[in-house]
Amino acid sequence: MDVPAGIEWTFVGVVSDSESLRFALNLDEEVLPARYVFAETDEPLVLGAYLPGDDYFNGLIDEVRIYNRALTRREIIILSGLAEKPFEPEPADGAVGVVAADLSWGSINGTDQLYLGTDHDALELVDADATGGYTITDTVPGQTYYWRVDVLTADGTVTGDLWSFTMTEDAASGPTPSNNADFVDVDGLSFSWLPVIGATAFDVYFGSAPDALELLGQVTENSYQNPDITMVSETVHYWRVDTIKNGHVTTGQVWSFKTMPVFAVEEALAAWYKFELGEGATAVDWTRKGNDGILVGDTKWVEEGFSGGALEFDGAADYVEIPRVVQDDWTIMLWLQTDNLEQSWPGRLGTVSRVRNGVGLVDGDAGGPAPNFAFSLNGDQIVANCMADGQGDGSSLASNTRVAAGDWVHAAWTRDSTTGEMA
Repeated sequence: MDVPAGIEWTFVGVVSDSESLRFALNLDEEVLPARYVFAETDEPLVLGAYLPGDDYFNGLIDEVRIYNRALTRREIIILSGLAEKPFEPEPADGAVGVVAADLSWGSINGTDQLYLGTDHDALELVDADATGGYTITDTVPGQTYYWRVDVLTADGTVTGDLWSFTMTEDAASGPTPSNNADFVDVDGLSFSWLPVIGATAFDVYFGSAPDALELLGQVTENSYQNPDITMVSETVHYWRVDTIKNGHVTTGQVWSFKTMPVFAVEEALAAWYKFELGEGATAVDWTRKGNDGILVGDTKWVEEGFSGGALEFDGAADYVEIPRVVQDDWTIMLWLQTDNLEQSWPGRLGTVSRVRNGVGLVDGDAGGPAPNFAFSLNGDQIVANCMADGQGDGSSLASNTRVAAGDWVHAAWTRDSTTGEMA
């Protein structure tokens, strides 16, 4: 390499492992095969001279770092500070036959914003803070993807280069359970994936670590039913599907999922919603009885609830639809928090004798002139109502304890159909 002329500063890096020596001069790099085993010694290292002899350096040296491992080229460039924009994309720019769309890159100081799409002229922002990389979970076989990483810095936005890669047509894709799925029920679990045109068989692997998968078996269809494996609750498991086509094996991407915690649940507990999933439109029933709910509207997942995650409702057409798991006898319990203590049916704040006087917490309205019930919030009171024919006042209870703005409050409602008592 030619050393730059003039008085500018030059970055120099030397990396050695058991197989090679790598020299970096600014952003240029040379790799030389060099299998050396250096003798152990207590002799010191020397900066600015080559001893013995009179080979002394004439100039300035600054910011000397010495690591006890071989750094990657990407790490060296980051530490040098020479990069002006994101660099070293993985998959490499123009790569074809890509199996796993796990995107990574070297970056500069700032906030990385990832743009992605299948049309290079119409990229969309998919992650406004993509530090650490990004994985495309639902790739299409044979599809070319275009992407770019821009960086928000103190001096403005640095626009990155446009990169691309093309997925292989032979790798298995579209896994079920989906990649990185959380709270997967192990009862009746089977593996499936999208068909691969021309494939004659698939080898399915499974394990507790991504680099220690064992062959479950070979199938000719795009599913593996009722695997004879033991899965631990609340644990991440890994699996992979290799495609056999025209005598060639295409190694698939390693997928993962986390199993649902298993609790000792009494028979009377019909449904339990902890709201821990954090994404998607499904409210998982933790009793594992299959009574999952569906999020409607702009209902949002939040990380900090009373215990773990929670759902946030904005009071504008947000709700969760769950199966009608109780009929005549019930106990309904929940924790709630709100800063708005003026909520009620329009014009009925403080009137607690009717079902529709509050805002719904749990609504059992069957529609029309039929028996229904509701658990609601009216101002700073929790209200429980039952109506025999869906009309009129019915039976009502209002909490003696008042809800305080911003505080978590536990509310419980029981009904015994034999005695008609509510509490």
